[in-house]
Amino acid sequence: MQEKSTNIFQVGLMMGAALFGMLGFLMFADIIPSPWGSKAKQNYGTVTVWGTVDERVVTSAFNEAFPGIETVRMAYVQKDPDTLDADLTEALASNRAPDAVIFTHDGMYRHRDRLVPFSMALRDLKNTFIEEVELLVYPQGMIGMPIAVDPLVMYWNRDLFSAEGIANPPQSWTEFYVEPMVQLTKRGTTQGAIAQSGIALGQSENVLHAKEILATLILQTGNAITMFEGAEAAQTLKSVIARDVQSASSPAIAALRFYTRFADPTRGEYSWSRALPVSRDFFAQGDLATYFGFASEYAVITQKNPHLNFDMAPLPQAKVKTEDPGRSATFGTLYAAGVLKAGANPSGGSYIAGLFGSREFSQAFSDALGIAPVRRDMLSVEQSDPFKEVVYRGALIARGFVDPDAASTKSAFQSAIEDVLSARRDAKDSITVLDGRLSESIKRSMP
Repeated sequence: MQEKSTNIFQVGLMMGAALFGMLGFLMFADIIPSPWGSKAKQNYGTVTVWGTVDERVVTSAFNEAFPGIETVRMAYVQKDPDTLDADLTEALASNRAPDAVIFTHDGMYRHRDRLVPFSMALRDLKNTFIEEVELLVYPQGMIGMPIAVDPLVMYWNRDLFSAEGIANPPQSWTEFYVEPMVQLTKRGTTQGAIAQSGIALGQSENVLHAKEILATLILQTGNAITMFEGAEAAQTLKSVIARDVQSASSPAIAALRFYTRFADPTRGEYSWSRALPVSRDFFAQGDLATYFGFASEYAVITQKNPHLNFDMAPLPQAKVKTEDPGRSATFGTLYAAGVLKAGANPSGGSYIAGLFGSREFSQAFSDALGIAPVRRDMLSVEQSDPFKEVVYRGALIARGFVDPDAASTKSAFQSAIEDVLSARRDAKDSITVLDGRLSESIKRSMP
């Protein structure tokens, strides 16, 4: 994320919206009375909120955080992730827009001009939130109130590791293609078949979160995927994934080569094929030693197989040269509340966004989903729950990129992987094509 020349994000709003945008942050920072305090007098009425998170989770978290609240009434509407964008566009066209939406960060860029920007001092932002929150900072201001983050973690099968005499899960990616980790993959009776796998990497269709894993490998080198560039008043989003593609040590090329090596049957570390089940299902069956999934998937895995003996560990990190150490990073899905300019109750929308960003709601929301809050003061508290400790550590190094369109960029990343596997293109050309597809996705998302 580029540093701005000024430490205050400028806000371009409709008349009166600036005040509403400030309201949430002032309340969130405890500068004005919180809505559940004795001094809270104004009633903001009913605020309509949309989101893809389960209605029971949001409602329960809200009631737990603000029992008996009288200053506002939340009307939450759960939406299908596949139709949220279309539903929102239709609602805006018919003047039935919600007042606020709980987005994931990869769904906010295409709605940026519809959202009320917030204003906050850059120093306060950095001191208060994890680094990934800076993805919400656009040229016009901060387009959402950060709530929580779902970091990518490593799940590992304790029985499979113990059977091979491996005491601990790997901490770096390089450990996966040397002894003893390669022992975790067992070949099947037919040529190329895999009966048990040590790691689910290499393919795209049956590896859940292939895009996020490959993005993490790139981000761990310290390189960006997209960023805002240009003059302060006219910055635009650009794809920078292929910026150093001509270099022999291009991070994106190296990441793609590493990712695909595990699907190459000629290599000793071959451990994944397109014939295998989806990675999470294979892990739940007890036949995959390590699965890279989001923290929120813990409950899903447990539900699939209550008897599976597994644990959670931080995502492996890059082991690079001493002179170029890279950075600790894991992909994080960031949740944030965006306030619609066209909402019927904009003051109520900003007010409830402030509530969503409060310590109380952030904690209740995060606990319900098995993820982490985004405030540094909350993440610094020592955790007795061993799983929560891993999740909170992951939150502190969570990273991502401003995603112009999650569906199209997922397809672009998958195509880059498939191009290498099918030998249609080498890694260098695949990254170049990926860069072009990301750029096209950005153009399609322009107003």
